[in-house]
Amino acid sequence: MTFSGNYTLEREVGRGGTALVYLAHDRKHNRPVAVKILRKEVAASLGAERFLREIGTAARLQHPHIVPIYDSGEADSVLYLVMPYIEGQSLRERLELEKRLSLPEALRLTLEVAEALSYAHSRNVVHRDVKPENILLFQGHAMVVDFGIAKALSDTETDSVTLEGMFVGTPMYMAPEQMFGDQPVDERADIYSLASVLYELLDGVTPFHGPSATAIFARKATMAAVAPKNPMEELPPHVEQALLRALESERDRRFASVSEFAEALTTAPMAGRAPRRSGAVSLQSIAVLPFVNSSAIAENEYLSDGISEDLIHALSKLPGLRVVARTSAFAFKGKSQDVRTIGAELGVTTILTGSVRRSGERIRITTDLIDVATGFALWSEQFDRELTDVFTVQDEISRAIVDTMRVRLLGESPRLVDTPTSNFNAYESYLKGRFEWSQRTAVSMQRGLEHLKTAVTTDPSFTLALTGLADCYVTLAIYGVMPPAEAMPLAIASAEQALRIQPRSGDALTARASARALFQFDWRGAEDDYIAALAEREQSPITHQWYAMHLLAPRRRFGEARAHIARAWELDPLSPSIAASAGILRLYERDAERAVHELSLVIAQHPPFGLAHYFQGLALTELLRHEEAIATLDRAVLLSGGSAETRSALGYAQARAGNLVAARETLVSLQRSASEGYVSPVLFAQVHIALNEPERALDQLERALVLRAADLTLLTVRPSFDPLLGFPRFDAILRALEG
Repeated sequence: MTFSGNYTLEREVGRGGTALVYLAHDRKHNRPVAVKILRKEVAASLGAERFLREIGTAARLQHPHIVPIYDSGEADSVLYLVMPYIEGQSLRERLELEKRLSLPEALRLTLEVAEALSYAHSRNVVHRDVKPENILLFQGHAMVVDFGIAKALSDTETDSVTLEGMFVGTPMYMAPEQMFGDQPVDERADIYSLASVLYELLDGVTPFHGPSATAIFARKATMAAVAPKNPMEELPPHVEQALLRALESERDRRFASVSEFAEALTTAPMAGRAPRRSGAVSLQSIAVLPFVNSSAIAENEYLSDGISEDLIHALSKLPGLRVVARTSAFAFKGKSQDVRTIGAELGVTTILTGSVRRSGERIRITTDLIDVATGFALWSEQFDRELTDVFTVQDEISRAIVDTMRVRLLGESPRLVDTPTSNFNAYESYLKGRFEWSQRTAVSMQRGLEHLKTAVTTDPSFTLALTGLADCYVTLAIYGVMPPAEAMPLAIASAEQALRIQPRSGDALTARASARALFQFDWRGAEDDYIAALAEREQSPITHQWYAMHLLAPRRRFGEARAHIARAWELDPLSPSIAASAGILRLYERDAERAVHELSLVIAQHPPFGLAHYFQGLALTELLRHEEAIATLDRAVLLSGGSAETRSALGYAQARAGNLVAARETLVSLQRSASEGYVSPVLFAQVHIALNEPERALDQLERALVLRAADLTLLTVRPSFDPLLGFPRFDAILRALEG
């Protein structure tokens, strides 16, 4: 049955007191979806305006543990919303099979829901109906559904009852203030409901239950919650105390925020303990800080950095272990902060520190695995080996961490650190190449390219070097250091050579995906590669980020892009690039005001980060705040060393402000740069648009299409190109970008 013109309903997959849920086929995007259709009596009571207002608010929530809302509306006199179809079971279905869960599993799922609620609360959205039925399990992880529905229902009459006595919420999980309607409902109601869910996961029953809603309400009004009686293992005192505090009938006696509840569940109180950053902390999480170079030669820093990165990569393969990505971990390089402070900043429970000393062909690696809560070492070891044994040492360190943290692996643990090459000279060149590439300047990336070429020449079967080479070529094209027509085919060739050796290499798939999207406009092939890469390395922040910014954003799939940026941010919380990507998406969504705000937060944390200044300047220009925009872009030009991208943005802002002389001078400077090397024609087009020279802009864009300029794919999302919409030549370019 066709519904609302875009969806073919296939079968009913669920029903409740307010709605029916169908598995459907999204005809426009050729994908399975879940369509939730409100019952007619509910829709009649709500009204379309109220429903769409609340669902519209919920639809802006994008988080890895929240099921996003794709669409909503009114059709055939009913109200509906559309979500991804999640294959798996709900938490209720799992409880029906298992009755109760182990403490680690119950806490893991609770913390994931807490992360989703904390994010929603930060955006002034309270769920109001947290229960096992509204928590889906996707690949073992919790996904919360139905944000917005309870709020829409409650608005019909009161916060407690509507539609002839139907409760907004579920009595067994509802906070007392929600039941009696004597106080406004805020995030503390969600804390109570989440605590009730955790209680049931541990005990098999909710803290208050009875034969009717009236009986449950009476017990909540007259009795205090008691500790679970039948958990699978004895509860630690701090877990029991946190649970009972969250179940206080008086909301002022509960935790002030869900993140405080999450922290109390995971950490026993200690006198003098460093304050923890707001946000849920993973039960099994680690940050590998950059190992200190203790060698007599300072240039050996590439070796200590490389070993640290390899350990991050190896540990990120482990299920059940959250590993902080390189950018965030390396933010503490050279700093002498207390490990407990660092752990609180990164939101981890353990930290690995170490040092590397090289003397000739010998290497000494000293390591300490530290418990963030106490500051004490859980495990320490020193390894004195030949340089050629470095991979064996890394594997021993990884295995010791696994044994110490008791990470629950799926099946028998494989070797965690493979021997990627038998030629240490090739490995050394690879480490030097990655070290230079990570600096992200034009000069350093070119140096990195030469080292990586040497590594591949030395060992043509060295897959890590091949994927590093592919990454380097992609970024050289994106940064405009090499012409895309020269760099991107080499990126694809390097990635495919790596994939012939290691068909499931997540890094190689990511590099090829970006080249396919940005150079070949092969969107389907690129998406297949990104999805395969995430299946192999879900904890790769760069894969999430590149998928979001290189494919999803250009295709205007902003909700999905935001979800992947949120996941990348979770994995790499101190990365200025990922943080800036969230603000950049706001600009692409034509929300320049929020873009300015979010990029301001990035600049406050990372003042020298030129990319944030660059996009904030563009957003300020769209808001006609010309003086601020030009000052911000002047700063971006300075911080970037005068990159063509920032100068183009400055010329665009100058012209929009009416300073045509300055804009033409900037245009001349770009032309001088183009005479010395590659400059994307898209950057010239941007200035010509602001100078009201559309035909010249179109000339440049047609030239960019011939050159396959990497920034062409953003034409439909960058507001500066909107004035060309409707020009036949521009429409032809956009059609060519469809691949």
